[in-house]
Parts: sequence; C-alpha cells; structure tokens
Amino acid sequence: MAKNLAEKWQSSFLKIIQQQEHSTFLKEAALQERLGDWTKALTSAVIETNKSMGWQASAKGHYLQMLPVARSEYLALDIMAFPDGKKRWRFPTAILELENSKDDDRIV
Repeated sequence: MAKNLAEKWQSSFLKIIQQQEHSTFLKEAALQERLGDWTKALTSAVIETNKSMGWQASAKGHYLQMLPVARSEYLALDIMAFPDGKKRWRFPTAILELENSKDDDRIV
C-alpha cells in the first residue's frame, strides 16, 4: 500500500513539474543557482501535488486553515500534508523536507 501511494505521489509530482509554468522557473533557478527561488518554486509544485492527491498541505507561504492553529510550518518541517476533513488535529499523511544546499554532505 505504501509503495503504491508513493508511486502515485511521484507520478503526480512528475506531471506537475513538467508543466511549463513549473519546469521553466525550476530550471532557470537551478542553472542560475538561485536556491531560494528554486525552493519556493519547488514548494509550490509539492503543494499542488498534494492537492492533486486530495490532501491539504502546509508550508512556508502556504498557510493551512484546517488545523486548530493555522500555520505555514509545523515542527520546523518544510511541508506537512493532511487528509481533507473537519477542522481538528490529525496525523499527517505525508511529511516532505526540501533541501537546497550545495553541500552534498547535508543531503542524506
């Protein structure tokens, strides 16, 4: 089940980042080493991917109103996705951490 869910998410993500509105900006930001811009664009693509999965997600610049405390980041994690539903605390469906460091040793 988890593998199917991961494969479904990955397939949706690849479709979204291949859209010109995402791919052009991501490529330009990466080639020009504008890591902050790259992270912002990738965050938006991941939020859109989560929406396509039927989830709501929180991330920097993307406040989530469905939880009792509306925030953009929870527990200092980049993106947390939750199943759609009533406004209450719940376990996340997915947690995604984006790393934009040039240092390969920071990426594990």
